[in-house]
Amino acid sequence: MNEMNEFFIKTEDLYASYEEDDGKRVQVLCGISLGIKKGEYVAVLGHNGSGKSTFAKLLNMIHMPDSGKIYIDGVDITSDEMTERDIYDIRRKVGMVFQNPDNQLVATIVEEDVAFGPENLGIPSDEIRKRVDEALQIVGMTEYARHEPHRLSGGQKQRVAIAGIIAMMPDCMIFDESTAMLDPIGRREVMETIDMLRREKGITVINITHHMNEAVRADRVIVLNDGKVYMDGTPEEIFGEPYKLELAGLEVPQCTALIQELRRKGYKITGECTTPEKCAALLANFIGGGANG
Repeated sequence: MNEMNEFFIKTEDLYASYEEDDGKRVQVLCGISLGIKKGEYVAVLGHNGSGKSTFAKLLNMIHMPDSGKIYIDGVDITSDEMTERDIYDIRRKVGMVFQNPDNQLVATIVEEDVAFGPENLGIPSDEIRKRVDEALQIVGMTEYARHEPHRLSGGQKQRVAIAGIIAMMPDCMIFDESTAMLDPIGRREVMETIDMLRREKGITVINITHHMNEAVRADRVIVLNDGKVYMDGTPEEIFGEPYKLELAGLEVPQCTALIQELRRKGYKITGECTTPEKCAALLANFIGGGANG
């Protein structure tokens, strides 16, 4: 397998900027080169202005880069030879869920909203019905199929928005700060849905987030800082360097911070800790083995 075919998404020396109201151009991305494999679950972190949302919008062709290359499933989407049909095909492969679900809900009934995307793709009615039912079941919203979206909670609205993307059957889903406006319950609902999509559907997941506790669920964490790839590794590797994260304006998950603080105070607690479950297990083993320090 050559390198290009190994990655579902690949970027080469990607630069992007935007123009402010006064006409001044602001550089957002500076030479981003990375690859994301099919079925991989990647969390992208970064402080405000680090370029993470711009990166997401480039992958879905909402914005185009100043220079550099982006390959989606082997297709160079930055090529001047891209046709309208090519763009259409790419957007079928890469779906995006935005921060505010109200911006993605277009119909007055939940099931009609989920059907909107497949209808625009020209999918036959029988197949649309099947996809809508399956998508609502996947996100746990079947019983709300005939409800009005505006009467739902924030977490429920976001799950409907996710169902609308699932019904289009993309190969990759990008979540652009999709839990930022939700309460803890709504955030947990969306994260459980993301986990399930990756596990059961094999969908490539890119989660743009500023919540450290979301990032620990990923296979891989990419940290952007000042428009560049600052860190790239497993959650254990990334959160194992708290001081480096602090320099990028980020913090480690609370459970990780707790274990690190105990170690600084002399408690010999061994093992990696990125989730509350792992933290509880480490502490239980430590106490069961006899506290020392």
